[in-house]
Amino acid sequence: MNIGGTRGYFSPEYALEGVVSEKLDVYSFGVVLLDIVAGRPCIDLKLPQEQSILRSWAITLYTEGKVLNLVDKRLEGNYDEEEVMLVVDMALSCLQTHPKKRATMSQLVNVLMKNSNASVAVDIVNELKIQTPNLLSIPEDQHYVDTYPSRQGVQGESVEHALMSSFATDSQASVMVPR
Repeated sequence: MNIGGTRGYFSPEYALEGVVSEKLDVYSFGVVLLDIVAGRPCIDLKLPQEQSILRSWAITLYTEGKVLNLVDKRLEGNYDEEEVMLVVDMALSCLQTHPKKRATMSQLVNVLMKNSNASVAVDIVNELKIQTPNLLSIPEDQHYVDTYPSRQGVQGESVEHALMSSFATDSQASVMVPR
């Protein structure tokens, strides 16, 4: 089988079976989030073995309660710990081995919108509405509803709860979501 992509960024089901779905991109996004937090590539064989695969190292640190050890040392402590925890929680919810347990991109956007300066996002949406007439028909307060027939739709507050609890299910660790 000929696999296209960058090693370390594609999901297990794609690497092993060639299965392509929207969950492949979710997995890759989780890897990118970890890359950003750690300030390094997802695979670095020059590092000690336990740190060479970023996903594995992040999961180890998470289960040991040492997530902040993952943060890029060049930041020299100049970061918001709660934001780091939120980003790592999001990343790990994307990196579930089983695709159905991974977050959706809409769930991730909802988490980011609730935990950031929402006015910036509103400005972007308003600018897009001006540039793209088709967006005018989308009500601003409409919640995301998953329309894929193979999955249940998700609406409202339970989206974030389901997103953050998906990692806890696999790792037996609990995840706190700032509100």
